[in-house]
Parts: sequence; structure tokens; C-alpha cells
Amino acid sequence: MENELFELLKNQRFDEGAERVEKYTPQALAEVLNELTQVDESLLVPFCRAIESDLLADVLVLLDKSLQQKIIGGLHDDELEKVMDEVSVDDTVDIIEDMPEALV
Repeated sequence: MENELFELLKNQRFDEGAERVEKYTPQALAEVLNELTQVDESLLVPFCRAIESDLLADVLVLLDKSLQQKIIGGLHDDELEKVMDEVSVDDTVDIIEDMPEALV
């Protein structure tokens, strides 16, 4: 992950971090989120809250199940609704298929 982005997130500047990744491809942002969990997992959900819902939706389907669960479990209901509205029905089924019942 680029150092400048990590510094923004570490300093709680999530909106600026989200602006920085607006032009990333979903695959590139998925890699950033994977790296972020290895560096400081506590920054993951606040950063995801700041990312545009349509971009986060595109990224969510690319992540492994455990990372999907962390993000989905950390979003507020209204935030999650906006993101899931952008996900196709097939991808939504794939995402919730293996989730713990309490999270679904």
C-alpha cells in the first residue's frame, strides 16, 4: 500500500483516503484493503465507510469471505443497504451464502 494513503488513514483522514482511491480499479482497491488488514485492521471499516458505495460494491465481490464479513459486519445498516443495492443478485447470494447466520 502506498505510504501516503496509509498516513492519511492512520491520521483518521478517511475521506481524503477515499478521494485518493476513487480512480483505482476495483482489483487495485481490493489489494489495498487486503494490505490494510495486514498493516492495521482497525482502519478497514472506517475507510470502507468513506468509499463511494458503488466502488465498494465492486470491490466487495472480489474480496475473500473473511474480509467481506469484517466489512459487512462493520457497516451500519443504511451504509450496507447502499452498497448491497449496487451488487448484483447473483453476487449478493454468493456473499451471504457462507456468512454466519447472526451476521446475515
